[in-house]
Amino acid sequence: RSSDLYTINSKPDAPVVTGASMCEGQIVVPALATSRADDKWYADQNATTFIGVGSTYTPTTAEVGAGDANGNKTYYVQREIKGCVSDIVPVVLHVVQRPTFAIGEDITKCIYDDVETIQAESFSPAMNEASTVNWQIQSGKVVKKYDSEEGYTFTPTADVTATGDYTISASYKFVYENKYCMSDTMSITYSVKDR
Repeated sequence: RSSDLYTINSKPDAPVVTGASMCEGQIVVPALATSRADDKWYADQNATTFIGVGSTYTPTTAEVGAGDANGNKTYYVQREIKGCVSDIVPVVLHVVQRPTFAIGEDITKCIYDDVETIQAESFSPAMNEASTVNWQIQSGKVVKKYDSEEGYTFTPTADVTATGDYTISASYKFVYENKYCMSDTMSITYSVKDR
């Protein structure tokens, strides 16, 4: 009577993965990483939609979109060795939403009135200690930029000293993980009248 020999292979260790983060609308998408060059990448947690093999995977801008409700786009990695597969491991690409905020409505003042302070507010994502608001004021072709020392508010006392229209603009620089995302620039007109 002959005996058959069977080899039982052990289950492979789960891949060690590294996620990434990016700003919504960013053109260059960062690569996600795993610990082996033969690991397999999938678009779903059941490992049915195969999207690549390798130690890195770089999604296209179109497939990333804005992520889920939390700004996350999740991919999955599985390792296969000698016909045995590891657990499926999620790899998260965090998509930081484009920052938004407001600086109010246009302002009209007389030359002798006190200069009005402009308040930045309604920050999304919420302002943190590292984030800043960058202000600038323009009169004709002259543009004066202020660094982030002004913070949430801007009082243009030294700039609105004559009658005319001034454009006051601000942008919100949201800082996260030693990176940053910029908002669109918001602008108002500050008009100074004779009387």
